[in-house]
Amino acid sequence: MRSLTKTYRFSLHGFHCLEQLSEPLHGHSSFLKVTLRAPVSESLEAEFLAWIKKNILSDFHKQNWGKNLSGEPTGENVLSEIALRFQSWKSEIATHIELEETPKNGFHLELMKFN
Repeated sequence: MRSLTKTYRFSLHGFHCLEQLSEPLHGHSSFLKVTLRAPVSESLEAEFLAWIKKNILSDFHKQNWGKNLSGEPTGENVLSEIALRFQSWKSEIATHIELEETPKNGFHLELMKFN
């Protein structure tokens, strides 16, 4: 087990995963920023990230949910869709979800554990 605060940014235009990223994603207008703040095992972390790719990123592309009429993702629609999907994830990692739009039309998704 290790204690971690690790940040991933997933592009909504591809499956890019960049760890500990502080700079904006160049060439990508939308992303999910996932911050894990919990003592978790490496296997649980890997399982969780695989779940995100399968159940959120893949479906985002297939179904185009969370988009406005011009095809751009919107914070309100994406948040409601993600919140519904995370209800099925029973891990201690996903006890809190926050989605925030960034100035560059990105999305910030935080998954935190509260003691």
